Amino acid sequence: MRKQEVLRELDDERRGPGNDEFETDGVEVTINDDGVAGLRPRSFDRLSPAAQEIAGELMRLAVDRMHLAAEIDRVAVELRAQGASWALIGWCLGTTEGAARQRWGES
Repeated sequence: MRKQEVLRELDDERRGPGNDEFETDGVEVTINDDGVAGLRPRSFDRLSPAAQEIAGELMRLAVDRMHLAAEIDRVAVELRAQGASWALIGWCLGTTEGAARQRWGES
């Protein structure tokens, strides 16, 4: 969906300064030309440049953590498919057999 299509769908009453910025519940929403929305709390702008840099680093780490969690899920399932026990999978991840079975076991 392109920017203009997204803008048409958004509530005109929430439109802030400019055509592509909206504020709702303390969050600024911006939309790029491809229609991709970005969210940022208004409080971010009140941070010092150094604090904004640290916040950016924290966000990058959070994204890295999400990617790592997805990769751990994939590898744990693959290891189980290769015949590894839940005890071994739990050991590899620093947890218990029961926790590994609960997390990656068949539902």
